[in-house]
Amino acid sequence: APATPSPTPTPEPSATPTEPAPPVTGHWVRQAAGWRYEFSDGTWLKGGVHAVGATRYAFTDDGYVPVGWYRSPEGTWYASTEDGVRTGWYHDGAAWYYLDGDGSMATGWRLSGGAWYYLDPTRGGAMATGWAKDNNTWYYMDASGAMKSSTWVREGAWYYLTGSGAMATGWFIADGSWYYADGSGAMRTGWLNDSGTWYYLHPSGAMGTGWIQEGSSWYYLNPNAGGAMATGWAAVGGAWNYFDRWKGFWVSGRADFEADWNYAKTLYSPTNYLVVVDTGAPHCMTFYWAEGTWQPLTDMPCSVGKASTPTATGTFTIKNRGSSFGHGYTAYWWTQFYGDYLFHSVLYYEGSYTVKDGTLGGHVSHGCVRLRYEDAKWLHDTIPSGTYVTIY
Repeated sequence: APATPSPTPTPEPSATPTEPAPPVTGHWVRQAAGWRYEFSDGTWLKGGVHAVGATRYAFTDDGYVPVGWYRSPEGTWYASTEDGVRTGWYHDGAAWYYLDGDGSMATGWRLSGGAWYYLDPTRGGAMATGWAKDNNTWYYMDASGAMKSSTWVREGAWYYLTGSGAMATGWFIADGSWYYADGSGAMRTGWLNDSGTWYYLHPSGAMGTGWIQEGSSWYYLNPNAGGAMATGWAAVGGAWNYFDRWKGFWVSGRADFEADWNYAKTLYSPTNYLVVVDTGAPHCMTFYWAEGTWQPLTDMPCSVGKASTPTATGTFTIKNRGSSFGHGYTAYWWTQFYGDYLFHSVLYYEGSYTVKDGTLGGHVSHGCVRLRYEDAKWLHDTIPSGTYVTIY
Protein backbone atom coordinates (compact mmCIF):
# COMPACT_ATOMS: atom_id res chain seq x y z
CA ALA A 1 0.00 0.00 0.00
CA PRO A 2 1.29 3.50 -0.70
CA ALA A 3 2.85 5.39 2.25
CA THR A 4 0.75 8.01 3.94
CA PRO A 5 2.20 11.40 3.05
CA SER A 6 3.55 13.59 5.92
CA PRO A 7 1.66 16.81 6.58
CA THR A 8 3.30 19.92 5.21
CA PRO A 9 4.30 22.31 8.08
CA THR A 10 2.65 25.66 8.08
CA PRO A 11 5.20 28.48 8.53
CA GLU A 12 4.61 30.84 11.51
CA PRO A 13 5.20 34.54 11.25
CA SER A 14 8.44 35.91 12.77
CA ALA A 15 8.29 37.58 16.22
CA THR A 16 8.15 41.31 16.10
CA PRO A 17 11.57 42.70 17.20
CA THR A 18 11.54 44.35 20.67
CA GLU A 19 12.97 47.82 20.99
CA PRO A 20 15.96 47.57 23.46
CA ALA A 21 15.53 49.41 26.76
CA PRO A 22 17.50 52.58 26.95
CA PRO A 23 20.62 52.18 29.18
CA VAL A 24 20.24 53.28 32.76
CA THR A 25 22.49 56.25 33.27
CA GLY A 26 23.34 58.18 36.40
CA HIS A 27 24.46 61.58 37.45
CA TRP A 28 25.38 63.49 40.57
CA VAL A 29 22.74 65.60 42.22
CA ARG A 30 23.50 68.18 44.87
CA GLN A 31 20.79 68.50 47.47
CA ALA A 32 20.55 70.29 50.79
CA ALA A 33 21.49 67.08 52.62
CA GLY A 34 24.48 66.45 50.36
CA TRP A 35 25.47 64.71 47.16
CA ARG A 36 23.50 61.81 45.72
CA TYR A 37 24.10 59.67 42.69
CA GLU A 38 20.78 59.18 40.89
CA PHE A 39 19.90 57.00 37.92
CA SER A 40 17.62 57.77 35.04
CA ASP A 41 15.13 55.17 36.30
CA GLY A 42 14.61 57.18 39.48
CA THR A 43 16.74 55.01 41.79
CA TRP A 44 20.01 56.00 43.48
CA LEU A 45 23.05 54.44 45.08
CA LYS A 46 22.70 53.91 48.81
CA GLY A 47 23.73 51.85 51.85
CA GLY A 48 27.37 50.93 51.25
CA VAL A 49 30.49 51.73 49.31
CA HIS A 50 30.02 51.73 45.54
CA ALA A 51 32.17 52.55 42.55
CA VAL A 52 31.21 55.46 40.37
CA GLY A 53 33.56 55.26 37.47
CA ALA A 54 37.03 54.62 38.85
CA THR A 55 36.27 56.11 42.24
CA ARG A 56 34.63 54.50 45.25
CA TYR A 57 32.15 56.47 47.33
CA ALA A 58 30.32 55.80 50.55
CA PHE A 59 26.55 56.25 50.61
CA THR A 60 24.17 56.42 53.56
CA ASP A 61 20.91 54.49 53.62
CA ASP A 62 19.31 57.67 52.27
CA GLY A 63 21.78 57.74 49.42
CA TYR A 64 23.87 60.71 50.49
CA VAL A 65 27.67 60.85 50.48
CA PRO A 66 28.76 61.33 54.12
CA VAL A 67 31.73 63.43 55.11
CA GLY A 68 33.88 61.89 57.87
CA TRP A 69 33.95 58.38 59.25
CA TYR A 70 31.43 56.00 57.74
CA ARG A 71 30.57 52.48 58.85
CA SER A 72 29.26 50.20 56.12
CA PRO A 73 26.43 47.71 56.70
CA GLU A 74 29.14 45.03 56.93
CA GLY A 75 30.76 46.89 59.83
CA THR A 76 33.79 48.20 57.93
CA TRP A 77 35.01 51.73 58.54
CA TYR A 78 35.85 54.21 55.77
CA ALA A 79 36.98 57.82 55.70
CA SER A 80 34.43 59.38 53.37
CA THR A 81 34.82 62.65 51.48
CA GLU A 82 32.80 64.26 48.69
CA ASP A 83 35.62 63.15 46.39
CA GLY A 84 35.40 59.50 47.41
CA VAL A 85 36.70 57.30 50.20
CA ARG A 86 40.29 57.92 51.23
CA THR A 87 43.12 55.41 50.83
CA GLY A 88 46.59 55.23 52.40
CA TRP A 89 47.53 57.28 55.44
CA TYR A 90 44.82 59.53 56.80
CA HIS A 91 44.77 61.93 59.77
CA ASP A 92 41.34 62.75 61.12
CA GLY A 93 42.54 65.60 63.30
CA ALA A 94 43.15 63.37 66.31
CA ALA A 95 45.11 60.32 65.11
CA TRP A 96 46.61 58.63 62.08
CA TYR A 97 44.89 55.71 60.34
CA TYR A 98 45.72 53.53 57.37
CA LEU A 99 43.10 52.83 54.71
CA ASP A 100 43.60 49.94 52.30
CA GLY A 101 43.27 50.21 48.51
CA ASP A 102 39.50 49.73 48.67
CA GLY A 103 39.26 52.41 51.35
CA SER A 104 38.56 50.05 54.24
CA MET A 105 40.28 50.95 57.51
CA ALA A 106 43.19 48.62 58.34
CA THR A 107 43.94 47.22 61.79
CA GLY A 108 46.93 45.32 63.08
CA TRP A 109 50.37 45.46 61.47
CA ARG A 110 51.10 47.28 58.21
CA LEU A 111 54.39 47.65 56.35
CA SER A 112 54.71 51.10 54.84
CA GLY A 113 57.80 52.80 53.46
CA GLY A 114 60.05 50.05 54.81
CA ALA A 115 58.81 50.40 58.40
CA TRP A 116 56.22 48.50 60.41
CA TYR A 117 53.29 50.31 61.98
CA TYR A 118 50.67 49.05 64.40
CA LEU A 119 47.06 50.11 63.91
CA ASP A 120 45.61 49.40 67.29
CA PRO A 121 42.23 47.62 67.14
CA THR A 122 41.66 48.47 70.80
CA ARG A 123 41.81 52.16 69.82
CA GLY A 124 39.61 51.93 66.77
CA GLY A 125 42.49 51.34 64.37
CA ALA A 126 44.45 54.45 65.37
CA MET A 127 48.19 54.26 64.70
CA ALA A 128 50.09 53.44 67.88
CA THR A 129 52.99 55.44 69.27
CA GLY A 130 54.97 54.45 72.35
CA TRP A 131 54.12 51.06 73.85
CA ALA A 132 51.61 48.77 72.16
CA LYS A 133 50.56 45.24 73.07
CA ASP A 134 49.68 42.61 70.49
CA ASN A 135 48.96 38.99 71.45
CA ASN A 136 50.50 39.46 74.91
CA THR A 137 53.72 40.83 73.41
CA TRP A 138 54.85 44.42 73.85
CA TYR A 139 56.29 46.57 71.08
CA TYR A 140 57.52 50.15 70.97
CA MET A 141 56.74 52.70 68.26
CA ASP A 142 58.58 55.99 67.87
CA ALA A 143 56.81 59.34 67.55
CA SER A 144 56.25 58.71 63.83
CA GLY A 145 54.62 55.36 64.61
CA ALA A 146 57.47 53.27 63.16
CA MET A 147 58.22 50.12 65.15
CA LYS A 148 61.63 50.03 66.86
CA SER A 149 63.74 46.88 66.66
CA SER A 150 67.22 45.70 67.67
CA THR A 151 67.65 48.73 69.87
CA TRP A 152 67.31 50.08 73.41
CA VAL A 153 64.66 52.52 74.57
CA ARG A 154 64.50 54.31 77.88
CA GLU A 155 61.14 54.85 79.51
CA GLY A 156 62.13 55.27 83.13
CA ALA A 157 64.00 51.95 82.91
CA TRP A 158 65.90 50.56 79.93
CA TYR A 159 64.09 48.15 77.61
CA TYR A 160 65.37 46.16 74.66
CA LEU A 161 63.43 45.58 71.45
CA THR A 162 64.54 42.41 69.65
CA GLY A 163 64.99 41.98 65.91
CA SER A 164 61.27 41.21 65.56
CA GLY A 165 60.45 44.32 67.58
CA ALA A 166 59.17 42.29 70.53
CA MET A 167 60.20 43.58 73.94
CA ALA A 168 62.78 41.27 75.49
CA THR A 169 62.16 39.50 78.79
CA GLY A 170 64.44 37.05 80.59
CA TRP A 171 67.93 36.45 79.17
CA PHE A 172 68.84 37.92 75.80
CA ILE A 173 71.94 38.91 73.81
CA ALA A 174 72.50 42.49 72.63
CA ASP A 175 75.71 43.93 71.19
CA GLY A 176 77.52 40.67 71.97
CA SER A 177 76.70 40.63 75.71
CA TRP A 178 74.11 38.87 77.82
CA TYR A 179 71.44 40.93 79.57
CA TYR A 180 68.42 40.13 81.71
CA ALA A 181 65.04 41.84 81.67
CA ASP A 182 62.39 41.15 84.29
CA GLY A 183 58.78 40.28 83.50
CA SER A 184 57.96 43.93 82.85
CA GLY A 185 60.83 44.14 80.36
CA ALA A 186 62.96 46.42 82.56
CA MET A 187 66.69 45.72 82.30
CA ARG A 188 68.19 44.44 85.55
CA THR A 189 71.49 45.46 87.11
CA GLY A 190 73.40 44.20 90.14
CA TRP A 191 72.95 40.73 91.59
CA LEU A 192 70.34 38.48 90.04
CA ASN A 193 69.09 35.15 91.39
CA ASP A 194 67.77 33.09 88.50
CA SER A 195 66.37 29.71 89.54
CA GLY A 196 68.74 29.52 92.51
CA THR A 197 71.88 30.60 90.64
CA TRP A 198 73.43 34.03 91.16
CA TYR A 199 74.68 36.27 88.35
CA TYR A 200 76.06 39.79 88.36
CA LEU A 201 74.89 42.44 85.91
CA HIS A 202 77.08 45.53 85.56
CA PRO A 203 75.56 49.03 85.77
CA SER A 204 75.34 48.88 81.96
CA GLY A 205 73.22 45.73 82.35
CA ALA A 206 75.81 43.47 80.69
CA MET A 207 76.39 40.20 82.53
CA GLY A 208 79.75 40.04 84.30
CA THR A 209 82.31 37.27 84.07
CA GLY A 210 85.58 36.75 85.90
CA TRP A 211 86.51 38.46 89.16
CA ILE A 212 84.48 41.34 90.60
CA GLN A 213 84.80 43.19 93.88
CA GLU A 214 81.87 44.41 95.94
CA GLY A 215 82.77 46.21 99.11
CA SER A 216 85.56 44.24 100.72
CA SER A 217 84.54 40.91 99.16
CA TRP A 218 85.62 39.26 95.92
CA TYR A 219 83.44 37.02 93.76
CA TYR A 220 84.12 34.89 90.73
CA LEU A 221 81.61 34.72 87.89
CA ASN A 222 82.54 31.55 86.09
CA PRO A 223 82.65 32.06 82.29
CA ASN A 224 82.69 28.28 81.87
CA ALA A 225 79.36 28.09 83.70
CA GLY A 226 77.54 30.80 81.80
CA GLY A 227 78.59 33.55 84.20
CA ALA A 228 77.20 31.82 87.29
CA MET A 229 78.70 32.93 90.61
CA ALA A 230 81.16 30.35 91.91
CA THR A 231 80.38 28.66 95.23
CA GLY A 232 82.37 26.06 97.13
CA TRP A 233 85.54 24.84 95.42
CA ALA A 234 86.13 26.16 91.91
CA ALA A 235 89.12 26.09 89.58
CA VAL A 236 90.24 29.58 88.56
CA GLY A 237 93.19 29.90 86.21
CA GLY A 238 94.27 26.35 86.96
CA ALA A 239 94.23 26.81 90.75
CA TRP A 240 91.56 25.74 93.20
CA ASN A 241 89.83 28.46 95.20
CA TYR A 242 87.19 28.26 97.87
CA PHE A 243 84.09 30.45 97.82
CA ASP A 244 81.36 30.65 100.42
CA ARG A 245 78.78 27.97 99.65
CA TRP A 246 75.81 30.33 99.89
CA LYS A 247 76.93 33.93 99.42
CA GLY A 248 79.78 33.21 97.02
CA PHE A 249 82.43 35.51 98.48
CA TRP A 250 86.01 34.36 97.97
CA VAL A 251 87.64 32.80 101.03
CA SER A 252 90.97 31.32 100.00
CA GLY A 253 93.20 30.22 97.18
CA ARG A 254 95.86 28.58 99.40
CA ALA A 255 96.75 25.05 98.47
CA ASP A 256 96.79 23.95 102.14
CA PHE A 257 93.63 25.79 103.14
CA GLU A 258 91.51 22.64 103.12
CA ALA A 259 93.79 21.02 105.70
CA ASP A 260 93.35 24.05 107.98
CA TRP A 261 89.61 23.89 107.47
CA ASN A 262 89.51 20.20 108.34
CA TYR A 263 91.37 21.00 111.55
CA ALA A 264 88.87 23.77 112.37
CA LYS A 265 86.02 21.28 112.07
CA THR A 266 87.38 19.54 115.17
CA LEU A 267 87.25 22.72 117.29
CA TYR A 268 84.62 24.33 119.47
CA SER A 269 83.45 27.89 120.07
CA PRO A 270 80.50 29.00 122.22
CA THR A 271 79.43 31.59 119.62
CA ASN A 272 78.58 31.08 115.97
CA TYR A 273 82.11 32.18 115.06
CA LEU A 274 85.56 30.64 115.41
CA VAL A 275 89.03 32.18 114.84
CA VAL A 276 92.00 29.96 113.95
CA VAL A 277 95.59 31.22 113.52
CA ASP A 278 98.29 29.12 111.86
CA THR A 279 101.66 30.45 113.06
CA GLY A 280 103.71 28.09 110.87
CA ALA A 281 102.59 29.64 107.58
CA PRO A 282 100.96 32.70 109.13
CA HIS A 283 97.29 32.93 108.29
CA CYS A 284 94.28 34.00 110.33
CA MET A 285 91.11 32.13 109.45
CA THR A 286 87.56 32.75 110.61
CA PHE A 287 84.62 30.38 110.37
CA TYR A 288 80.88 30.54 110.96
CA TRP A 289 78.55 27.75 112.05
CA ALA A 290 76.08 26.44 109.47
CA GLU A 291 74.53 23.07 108.69
CA GLY A 292 76.17 21.43 111.67
CA THR A 293 79.78 22.35 110.94
CA TRP A 294 82.21 25.24 110.60
CA GLN A 295 82.02 27.01 107.24
CA PRO A 296 84.94 29.19 106.02
CA LEU A 297 84.39 32.91 106.31
CA THR A 298 87.83 34.51 105.75
CA ASP A 299 91.41 33.41 105.16
CA MET A 300 93.57 36.44 105.93
CA PRO A 301 97.34 36.78 105.65
CA CYS A 302 98.90 37.85 108.92
CA SER A 303 102.19 38.19 110.77
CA VAL A 304 102.87 36.65 114.17
CA GLY A 305 105.52 36.88 116.89
CA LYS A 306 109.19 36.57 116.11
CA ALA A 307 111.27 33.79 117.67
CA SER A 308 112.23 35.88 120.71
CA THR A 309 108.63 37.03 121.35
CA PRO A 310 106.43 34.26 119.95
CA THR A 311 102.67 34.42 119.72
CA ALA A 312 100.98 32.41 122.47
CA THR A 313 99.46 29.14 121.30
CA GLY A 314 96.39 27.39 122.63
CA THR A 315 92.72 28.32 122.89
CA PHE A 316 91.72 31.82 123.98
CA THR A 317 88.66 34.06 124.06
CA ILE A 318 87.82 37.32 122.27
CA LYS A 319 87.47 40.06 124.90
CA ASN A 320 88.00 43.82 124.66
CA ARG A 321 88.55 45.93 121.57
CA GLY A 322 89.48 49.46 120.54
CA SER A 323 90.29 51.74 117.62
CA SER A 324 94.06 52.36 117.97
CA PHE A 325 97.11 52.35 120.25
CA GLY A 326 100.90 52.77 120.13
CA HIS A 327 103.91 54.98 120.93
CA GLY A 328 106.27 55.74 118.07
CA TYR A 329 103.81 53.96 115.77
CA THR A 330 100.04 53.49 115.50
CA ALA A 331 98.22 50.16 115.22
CA TYR A 332 94.54 50.33 114.32
CA TRP A 333 91.49 48.25 115.25
CA TRP A 334 92.79 46.08 118.06
CA THR A 335 90.89 43.10 119.44
CA GLN A 336 92.15 41.38 122.60
CA PHE A 337 92.24 37.59 122.91
CA TYR A 338 94.74 36.93 125.76
CA GLY A 339 96.34 39.43 128.16
CA ASP A 340 98.41 41.82 126.07
CA TYR A 341 98.03 39.65 122.98
CA LEU A 342 95.92 41.37 120.33
CA PHE A 343 94.76 41.24 116.77
CA HIS A 344 95.51 44.62 115.16
CA SER A 345 96.58 46.24 111.91
CA VAL A 346 100.10 46.39 110.56
CA LEU A 347 102.13 49.29 111.92
CA TYR A 348 101.71 52.88 110.70
CA TYR A 349 103.76 55.94 111.49
CA GLU A 350 102.33 57.47 114.63
CA GLY A 351 99.07 59.32 114.05
CA SER A 352 99.09 58.68 110.30
CA TYR A 353 97.94 56.22 107.68
CA THR A 354 101.40 55.84 106.19
CA VAL A 355 102.61 52.27 106.60
CA LYS A 356 105.72 51.88 108.76
CA ASP A 357 105.92 48.08 108.67
CA GLY A 358 103.43 46.27 106.46
CA THR A 359 104.97 42.79 106.69
CA LEU A 360 102.45 39.96 106.31
CA GLY A 361 103.18 36.24 106.34
CA GLY A 362 106.20 36.65 108.60
CA HIS A 363 107.36 36.29 112.20
CA VAL A 364 108.02 39.91 113.10
CA SER A 365 105.76 41.05 115.96
CA HIS A 366 106.13 41.16 119.71
CA GLY A 367 103.50 38.42 119.94
CA CYS A 368 100.40 40.12 118.54
CA VAL A 369 98.72 39.02 115.31
CA ARG A 370 99.06 41.73 112.66
CA LEU A 371 96.53 42.00 109.84
CA ARG A 372 95.85 44.30 106.95
CA TYR A 373 94.03 47.45 108.05
CA GLU A 374 90.74 46.37 106.46
CA ASP A 375 91.00 42.84 107.88
CA ALA A 376 91.73 44.13 111.37
CA LYS A 377 88.69 46.40 111.18
CA TRP A 378 86.51 43.59 109.85
CA LEU A 379 87.52 41.27 112.72
CA HIS A 380 87.04 44.13 115.24
CA ASP A 381 83.54 44.85 113.86
CA THR A 382 82.36 41.29 113.18
CA ILE A 383 83.63 38.70 115.65
CA PRO A 384 81.65 38.85 118.92
CA SER A 385 83.15 38.75 122.39
CA GLY A 386 83.26 35.24 123.83
CA THR A 387 84.35 33.70 120.53
CA TYR A 388 87.15 31.14 120.87
CA VAL A 389 90.52 31.75 119.22
CA THR A 390 92.69 28.71 118.55
CA ILE A 391 96.35 29.41 117.75
CA TYR A 392 98.74 26.63 116.74
